[in-house]
Amino acid sequence: VSDLRESLAEATELCRELQARLQMSEQMREEATLSIQELRAQLQAVSDDVVAAARGSVSAETDRLDRLQELVNEQQAKVEREREASEQRCAQLEASQASERRGWADRLEKLEAELRSTQREVLRLTQPPARPVSTHGSPMPLQMPRHPGHTDTPEHGMHLSDAHFSG
Repeated sequence: VSDLRESLAEATELCRELQARLQMSEQMREEATLSIQELRAQLQAVSDDVVAAARGSVSAETDRLDRLQELVNEQQAKVEREREASEQRCAQLEASQASERRGWADRLEKLEAELRSTQREVLRLTQPPARPVSTHGSPMPLQMPRHPGHTDTPEHGMHLSDAHFSG
């Protein structure tokens, strides 16, 4: 029973760790999304500056517009590089998260199987053997051991219906 409690405590702790990691992964994904949105806002701000500058005198503003266009191109290239890098980081993060989720799912599945096995063992240890039922639906008497102190074993009176309790 103490092993079962320990296994349950370990499984509970692993579940908590998994939830914390999943929350952290989601937070990182949200941060990456916000970063992309900020880069888009910066690009829009630069574009707005270009439009505002173009409203002045065409002849006086031509040089300035050319310089601003170069800045816009540089900013767009920078934003595009940063966007691509962010998307790549997001893809890597998602792949890592998927792999980690698969690993945690596998570990959780193994722990659940261990837990079920432990529960079956606890059940076997804490419940008396089932009495076989006759074909008429009434319990059949248990066969007694052949001599005092003898245990029920397949050789000495244990029924096949009791076999599932033997682990």
